[in-house]
Amino acid sequence: MKQHNFKDENLHVDWIGLNCKELKPSEQNRIAEFLSKYKFNSTIVRRVNDNWETEKLVFSKNNKYNVEFRQYDCKPEIKSYWIGTKINFTGKNAERFYNSTRTESEFFSTLNLEKATLARLDICFNRPNKENENNQMFQEFLQACQSDLLNKYKKNLVKLDRNKQGFILTIGSRQSTKFLRVYQKETEIRFELEIKNKDQYLKSIQSLWFQNSILDFESHLTNYFYLHLKKVLNLKFFYTDWLVRFFQKKRYNGSDLFFVTSYFEDSYTLSTLTNDIKKSQQLYRLLQFLSFSQTQASTSIEIESHKYQVIKFKVQDFMKYIKVENDNKYQTDQLVKFFRALTTTQPLVKVFSEHKFQISATVPFVAVDDTSGFWEAKVWLRHELYSYRYPFSFPEYYLSYQDNYDLQVKLQITQSFANAALRKKFNVQEFLKRFQNVPNKKKAHIKKLIVLNLKALFNQKLIQKSVTLTVLGNKRKNKARIKKTQQIQFIKLTPLLIGKTHTLYYFETI
Repeated sequence: MKQHNFKDENLHVDWIGLNCKELKPSEQNRIAEFLSKYKFNSTIVRRVNDNWETEKLVFSKNNKYNVEFRQYDCKPEIKSYWIGTKINFTGKNAERFYNSTRTESEFFSTLNLEKATLARLDICFNRPNKENENNQMFQEFLQACQSDLLNKYKKNLVKLDRNKQGFILTIGSRQSTKFLRVYQKETEIRFELEIKNKDQYLKSIQSLWFQNSILDFESHLTNYFYLHLKKVLNLKFFYTDWLVRFFQKKRYNGSDLFFVTSYFEDSYTLSTLTNDIKKSQQLYRLLQFLSFSQTQASTSIEIESHKYQVIKFKVQDFMKYIKVENDNKYQTDQLVKFFRALTTTQPLVKVFSEHKFQISATVPFVAVDDTSGFWEAKVWLRHELYSYRYPFSFPEYYLSYQDNYDLQVKLQITQSFANAALRKKFNVQEFLKRFQNVPNKKKAHIKKLIVLNLKALFNQKLIQKSVTLTVLGNKRKNKARIKKTQQIQFIKLTPLLIGKTHTLYYFETI
């Protein structure tokens, strides 16, 4: 199972609190001197006559960061009062401290915090604002989240307020084991989860960090962070597109891969391929090959500091994978031509929206030879492509197609599905217009194919039970047909109903 690290998932630490029992003044000074080597100035805060007073512990004008030691002494009248020292890093100071533990493998052993426990850890994700987003949209998103949670949480635990920067939603309390804040900053939206040491999960994994198992520690926390946000946020809004993307890429492992794809470009229209069915076939063949490559063993090779995975296979094995039943000479020749043309797939990969994926999906080297009576292919894939976590994997039903109509239906559904929104849009009438000149029998066949291909997704529980249709009313003389919205269960979707539908909305399950 792939591990997640904070950098790959664009997470960062915003607060670190360490509890240290029975930390003597000499030990406090030793720790402060050690942290000064990493550019930290230290202050100590003590209670004096019921007031907190601050004094410098270690200070240098060359240091850029700050750490606070907060001393808690005995209060006889409160038996449960905690005694010890809390070491707090906030904001960029916390990030600096955490990154130091990542880069210095012996950091904690040198720091020698034998009596330390993780008291608090804040993890953040910052989503940049987009041009078409505004305060009202963000307010509606937070209101929807609040409305969803009021049936699950006490009213005072879900609050929507507004400050100088904008709207802020808080879920939980400062005393809770988990406290989530979603709020506006100048150019971004911040999702900030505060986790306390009362949380049993945080207690169970803190030793991974202290023992320098950073990747395991981050992988556990990343999953924890995303699972909690998935639980409490409304995923139907575009503000959670990054959260949906995480679960789309996490959903599949190698054994589940059949027909894979990355995210399609929203502005790209597959109708441009219909006038050249060979281009449609080439695009589909590329997706078939990307799926096949995930099932093949590879060897690593490095060329000019670039890492590649080389896969070697019989063309006939690829044909079996994509279920080509008539493996005659014509079919074989077509596939040989496809593999030889793989190095020129640059225009085809433009249909994908991730720039890194576009670059990775460009195949640098291919060799296809007829040896010992069969065709053998050798393909050099970029390591990033071979190890890529595909966000979408379609059922085995999508590995092959019946005819060119089925090919176009599958491509259109693939494109409508392959985006970060949970609500998927299929422009049915726009798609059917491509076939307005074909015989009625073929039109009925195409409508049936739409239902069958969607049913394959439904049977694999990739889409939800409910679908929403914008249905066209009866034709009216010199007037536009009325559109009505209709919500039905998927099992009631028929080819006849598809013919009356202008737009179909279905919903992904994550």
